[in-house]
Amino acid sequence: MADSLLLVLLTTTPPNPVAITCQSHPDLHISEEAAENIAEVVRTIDPPTPDLIKTIAQKELYEILSSIINKAYGDAPMSAADQTLNSAIGMVLEKAILEASQREAAGADVSKDRVIALRNKLREEIIDALTPK
Repeated sequence: MADSLLLVLLTTTPPNPVAITCQSHPDLHISEEAAENIAEVVRTIDPPTPDLIKTIAQKELYEILSSIINKAYGDAPMSAADQTLNSAIGMVLEKAILEASQREAAGADVSKDRVIALRNKLREEIIDALTPK
């Protein structure tokens, strides 16, 4: 599977990542409908396939990242530099979350790990976006 922040947030830790489910992550309170949508997003990320549910999840993630930038730099429209910054933030977060998830899977105490807390918060936001209302 191709690496992407969305994929890192919605799958279990490598080497064999699979979509997160209500059974694998009971603390996230994933509904059956959201679990189906998560699985569909994961399936369509690699190979890239146009998909409305994936688009919704990506939009939610990038709105979260954009709001972080806007809080730091104001609510001005995103310039090309801000879009590059948004992309860079996504790549850095992807790597940090993947490494923290691997430490967690290896049995390390991650109870106070800020990256794990951020991963969990981003997952909650995306799961909420993927839960039918």
